[in-house]
Amino acid sequence: MSDESQKKYTYFITGGGTGGHIYPAVAIADSLFEDSSTKDIYYIGNFKNLEYEIAKQKGYKFLNVNVQGMPREFGLKCIKWLINLMFACIKCKFYINKYKPNAIIGTGGYVSAPSLMATMLFAYNTKKRIPYMLHDCDVQPGLVTRRFSSNAAAVSLAFESAK
Repeated sequence: MSDESQKKYTYFITGGGTGGHIYPAVAIADSLFEDSSTKDIYYIGNFKNLEYEIAKQKGYKFLNVNVQGMPREFGLKCIKWLINLMFACIKCKFYINKYKPNAIIGTGGYVSAPSLMATMLFAYNTKKRIPYMLHDCDVQPGLVTRRFSSNAAAVSLAFESAK
C-alpha cells in the first residue's frame, strides 16, 4: 500500500446562522466522517448560533468565531463589525496553523467568511495553499459564495439558475 492511500485528512467545515447553511454542512461532515481517510473534522461557527448546538449533538469538534451578519448601513455598527471580522479572521488563521486542515468547506452564511478569508491570507503567507470548496443551496447564491467563488477549488450549486 502506498503512503497516499494511507494518508488521513483533516477538514474544516463552516457555515451557519440559519439551517439552510448548517444542514448542508452537517450532511457534508457526516459523509466525510464515514470516509476512512478522514482523520478529523472541525466545525467552525459561532457558539451563539444554531450551528453550535447541532455540531455538539453530532459530536463534531467545534471552533468558535465571534462574528455576526454585516450591517447594511455604514456607521458605528459597521466599523465595530469590521473590527470583529478582523479578529475572527485572526482567530481562524490561528486555527489553521494549529490544526492544519487539508481542505476547508464552506456552505455560506456570514460565519463562513472569516475562515475563507483566513485561508486566502494563509495561502499567500506560506508556500502551502489550503484549498477551499463552497456549496450553496440557495437559488440566489449568498454574498459569501459570490465573493469567494473565484478562488475556490470547487463550487457546488443546488440550482442551475444559481450559476
